[in-house]
Amino acid sequence: MLDIISNPIIQGMEKALDGSALRQKAIAANIANVDTPGYKSIEVSFAEQLRGALKNPGKVIRLRTTHQRHLQINNASTMKEFVISRQNTQVRNDGNNVDIDREIAKLTSNEIYYDAISRCINDEFNLLRKVIQGRV
Repeated sequence: MLDIISNPIIQGMEKALDGSALRQKAIAANIANVDTPGYKSIEVSFAEQLRGALKNPGKVIRLRTTHQRHLQINNASTMKEFVISRQNTQVRNDGNNVDIDREIAKLTSNEIYYDAISRCINDEFNLLRKVIQGRV
């Protein structure tokens, strides 16, 4: 039986949506802390991680556990840690390095990216629906 959800295209788009959602949280955290003294902005390096995972689909990286009760997932993700703190950028007098204009631009870019991936996955499911219904 064909497992439609395990299609590499759909899985890749799912990972892209997950990465975009994580990027959204990082940008929101940066914007929320724009006036917090000593705050260092964070970024998500998801695109590079996704490219690497798609090039080496068989390579498995074990999930990091920080407590003995944490569970290890059998099909562990091929992704590494995505969120990185930007320490080497220009810092204001209060130690904060968030550039609000840059964050707003990243927010807009991320929204466009998420929308595009959402449309692609929707188109993929619409195509599958047509195939199942025999309307192709």
